[in-house]
Amino acid sequence: MDAPARAAAQPGTEGAEASHPSITRRVVAALDGTDAGFSALRWASAALRPGRDVLRLLVVETAQVTRAQVAARLREEQDAPGPDAVWWVRYAAARSHSVGRAMVGHLRRTDLLVLGSDRPTRLGGLVDTSLPLYTAAVTRCPLVVVPREWHPSDRVVLLVGENDDTDEPLHFAAQESLRRGTPLTAVHAWQVAPGYPAGLAASSAGYASAAQDAQTVLSTRVERIRTLYPGLDVVEHLVEGPRLGALRPELITAGLAVLGRHGAGVFRDVVLGSLAHDLIGTMPCPLAIVPTGKDRE
Repeated sequence: MDAPARAAAQPGTEGAEASHPSITRRVVAALDGTDAGFSALRWASAALRPGRDVLRLLVVETAQVTRAQVAARLREEQDAPGPDAVWWVRYAAARSHSVGRAMVGHLRRTDLLVLGSDRPTRLGGLVDTSLPLYTAAVTRCPLVVVPREWHPSDRVVLLVGENDDTDEPLHFAAQESLRRGTPLTAVHAWQVAPGYPAGLAASSAGYASAAQDAQTVLSTRVERIRTLYPGLDVVEHLVEGPRLGALRPELITAGLAVLGRHGAGVFRDVVLGSLAHDLIGTMPCPLAIVPTGKDRE
């Protein structure tokens, strides 16, 4: 398919134009006939950029799931894609790893995969065979994991990690904010030491230095965003405490949280407990996981 004609770049969007190949992006909604899958479809449909994106409906058929079943359920959805919708059908054994491999096997780095999740508790998210967790660990393209229940919002939150130094998550978050016409919120969670009593933290010997280091981490990333997207309004939030508890108030009102994936595959994400791993089990809003550096190759 030929790339659509592109309008001249608007002020402040030069980074967005430079970071995208001149090809149509495929937004791929993975459907399995469940409410979580249709939550993913609704998010994917809203994320389409007119004239630049195309929607694909992906079904991985197993002994329990077929395209016919999903299509029948889809007809009950309000504003469902019409009969001219393009379906991709893959086949796999009814195991999360097999289904995950079938999902990501034919995707380009420039695609966007959208997957529903029905993991309401952290305990559920810790299961190492969960489909969202496995897919997040192995896909080469950005993945958005959408909770079965979430509240639409235009607010985009970039989660800044201590060792983040790549531009891919910045581009993704900034472009989402520009598409929605809202400021981008950059958040970094820190604490003086894991497990340190909150009441004693401020009086500890290393507190002031740790606080300054955390502010530097956040400010450095925000300055990079402003360099890439000079017309984008960026708000800094530095939050203190264990990261899940500290981040949750920021995420409850968000329409999308974005973070980069730096791990070396499934072992790192499952066993070492990355932020992406933790959030997939507890997220109150859609979560975009963006491969960075060699993870995209």
